Amino acid sequence: MERPGHILPVLILSLTGASTLGAQLLLASMSVIGERLTLSYVSTAFQIEIPAITVAGALVSFGHVFLYWLVFAASFYLLSLPFASTGTFSSVFWLSAWGFVPWALAGVLWLGAMVVSAASVPPPATAAGNSAFVAQVQATQIVETSLLVDHLATAWSLGLWAVLVRTVRDVRWWQAAFAVAPVAAFEIAKVFVL
Repeated sequence: MERPGHILPVLILSLTGASTLGAQLLLASMSVIGERLTLSYVSTAFQIEIPAITVAGALVSFGHVFLYWLVFAASFYLLSLPFASTGTFSSVFWLSAWGFVPWALAGVLWLGAMVVSAASVPPPATAAGNSAFVAQVQATQIVETSLLVDHLATAWSLGLWAVLVRTVRDVRWWQAAFAVAPVAAFEIAKVFVL
């Protein structure tokens, strides 16, 4: 099998991470800073001041999908190992990024819903109102609908990953489903537990 390209997989994951990053920065930009530790950037033209926790959260928002990518690919490879006779970890890793395409599409839709929702909810007047503001933005019908699309995208991703494992590792369907099952369980747990 030819070595898959690396640019598009990284771009797919970057778009996926950028949607959660964008939503977090949107909400942070409309929140009241209050007495929290801040980071400032000052130039002759403008000054930006944001909570330090927002910077840390932004890094996590963007980077978490790259960690998911590594863990998911490792899971697919290791759980198919007893059944497979072909396919390297490198192939599984790089090709598994394509399973994040539905996440990226749903993430862009969700970010758009968050922008529309945030524009319709009055911003908080004090730092104490930040949590209520975020909850109101997330509780609008448009955001709730985008979350349903997100669940469908997750199911689509799981199907793509099963096809990937079946094809690259040359295993049977039940073996591919077995390799993808822990990721499916994790995603289902995120919906019902988190």
